[in-house]
Amino acid sequence: MNVKEMQYIATIAECGSITKAAKELYISQPALSSYLKAQEEQLGYRLFFRQNKTLIPTAYGKIYLEYARRILVLEEEFREQVRIWEHQLPSPLRVVLNTINSATYYDALEAALMEAFPGVEIEPISISSPQAMELLQAGEAHFSLRNSYLTPPAPLEAVYLMDDPDVVAIPDGHPLLERCFTDEEGHLSVRSKDLRACEVYIRSNMALQTRQVFYTERLPQKYGVEARNIHRSSLDTGLALTAVRRKKAILMDTMVALWQAQEAGFSLARMAPQIESYYILFTYNRDMLPAGQMQELLRVTKECLREFFTPPDTLS
Repeated sequence: MNVKEMQYIATIAECGSITKAAKELYISQPALSSYLKAQEEQLGYRLFFRQNKTLIPTAYGKIYLEYARRILVLEEEFREQVRIWEHQLPSPLRVVLNTINSATYYDALEAALMEAFPGVEIEPISISSPQAMELLQAGEAHFSLRNSYLTPPAPLEAVYLMDDPDVVAIPDGHPLLERCFTDEEGHLSVRSKDLRACEVYIRSNMALQTRQVFYTERLPQKYGVEARNIHRSSLDTGLALTAVRRKKAILMDTMVALWQAQEAGFSLARMAPQIESYYILFTYNRDMLPAGQMQELLRVTKECLREFFTPPDTLS
């Protein structure tokens, strides 16, 4: 038995007639009559008897209808709860933050989400990318913001939010500033080949192997640029910037990692051309977030991050 079958039997009982019930159910009278006969044969007992042209439930039929009506009420409650769920976010909304320096933008993201979705509690989870994927797959987190270009495993899906290009932080007075230019999109940029004459440093927390290959192998091989690690300050952008300023050097990383550089008096220049395509992705479990709220959640998150990581691009 299924819900549709129960609804048919309950409607026949309410109408007392197959003809009237068929009109209520928008099916033909012969079809409903055949359906009732098939159900009684399957169950092994009669559900109705006829009295003065009216169908009356048998003793078996009364038992059937008692439980069928309970189930129909529960089914309607279930559908109503699904309708509600499809148009509101879960609370707490568990957000995995595992992009570079994710703690720096969490406050802005939390404020944006709470303004867009009043009453929703935001719960941040800071873990590594592999652990984030495990939490999402297990349904223990709702979405993550991560630096990656990799396609996540099912049932996870990833949506592009913004580029995270390679940049160099250049201290005031550094000769590299004279070779910077403004690209077609209005960003302060520097040609990769112009880094050869500079002392280049990178932070040593490049966890992803693809990034390590780029900085330690492809950059030297293709552009002749040697980059050194700053081990002791690898986990603190401020310390790394202070160290390279003392050395009259430049610091290379992604834009998200070095967006604070301009507040520290550095110019932030994008490398041209970009060697690796690198993004911030909104990765989520499609079974854990309501479809009715996904577009708004994506819009708010994307606008927040793009505004937060859009520093002024100037040569001054």
